[in-house]
Amino acid sequence: MNIAQAPFICSKHFWVAIDKDSRADHGSSGKDLSVSRGALSLLAQDLLSCLAPFASVIATGARGQNLFGQYLMGLKQQPELEHLPVDSLEQVFLQAINRRLLLPHPEVFGLFYINPVFSDFLRTFWNTSRREEIRHGVERAFLEHYTELGAYMTELALSGNRLQRRLGHTLIRLEYENLTAAMNLALDAKKSVLNICAAIFAHPDRTRRNETGKTISEKLRNYSDEELSRETGADFVVVMNRIAARQMELGQYADAEKSFQTVLSLLDNLTVLDEQQKARLRFPVLSNLGKAAAKQCLWQQAEEYLRQALDIGNEFSSRHDRSLIFHRLGIAALEQRHWKEAQDYFLQALEIFIIANNHYAQGIILKNLFRVWKASGENAELPKAVAGVLGWSAGSVEKLFQEHGKEFRT
Repeated sequence: MNIAQAPFICSKHFWVAIDKDSRADHGSSGKDLSVSRGALSLLAQDLLSCLAPFASVIATGARGQNLFGQYLMGLKQQPELEHLPVDSLEQVFLQAINRRLLLPHPEVFGLFYINPVFSDFLRTFWNTSRREEIRHGVERAFLEHYTELGAYMTELALSGNRLQRRLGHTLIRLEYENLTAAMNLALDAKKSVLNICAAIFAHPDRTRRNETGKTISEKLRNYSDEELSRETGADFVVVMNRIAARQMELGQYADAEKSFQTVLSLLDNLTVLDEQQKARLRFPVLSNLGKAAAKQCLWQQAEEYLRQALDIGNEFSSRHDRSLIFHRLGIAALEQRHWKEAQDYFLQALEIFIIANNHYAQGIILKNLFRVWKASGENAELPKAVAGVLGWSAGSVEKLFQEHGKEFRT
């Protein structure tokens, strides 16, 4: 054994003190915990600090990957930690398992829960670390580790293989606290959160995803326009767009509108994309803003968003996308009692759905045109306009409205 390992690994005083505290009743004074800290050499304290960022679990491996070994490799690459015998952590890990300070997960091989006593010890020690450079090195290694691990867990969670997908969701659920800790480190260091957030957004619990959105929205204010003009800003476009989509799923439409507005601001500030690329990204954002405003019955605002989307989307949007915009514009105009505008929007949507041979969508549009016809006092010009699009006679359209009026009202 390397002599540098001895002060930590062979310190029975330390392990005995930890054991006593782990067996103590809840609410004990923590006296043994203090004694255990005093039993450590300075080198051992530095070495232990490498485990301090882990909040709830530590993964040693999954699907043949040596995850803990990858973390140790990352520690070795930090200049602040080059004096540490990092490989000794593997033996520390084994001793912690033997003393039940790390508890194996009953179902996921290679995953260990951190005993609350050990976790408290690490956190207390971390918060009183005597050397700031040690902490910086460990935090950087932890962040880099979870940036890679986040991508790995996301890949599993999105896999077409049912077992891999289940493993990915399980890892993300159990690693949530660690992922959140890494995300906060990234935000404070102004590093990319893309991979970490991708994993968090794959969490099966939507509430957890929403908590992440609030944290990012708040910390985004700490970035300067210059910092957000490059790749970091492009990453946040993706992240904030995902946050807004999750808020829409949860019915938090006002929050979603704010998040989509943030995406637009980020896009406007970017210098790494040309104007055409920005326009392609603005189109779906404006479309979603229109949807969010409509969900809040803010019909004038919804119409403004949708018109902007239509203006910039004519060059590259699909016919299907444009038909949805026309349909939503028709609804917004109808709700504002702008009958002629509603008629024109619905007719443009109907034309596209006829070309696409989408009979179901045609039925929805005809139902809305019937609503316009009735609300406008059965305007005789509307059936003529509908007939022109369908290739029918105006009388046939009126007959359709009259015969199916009751059905259209439902």
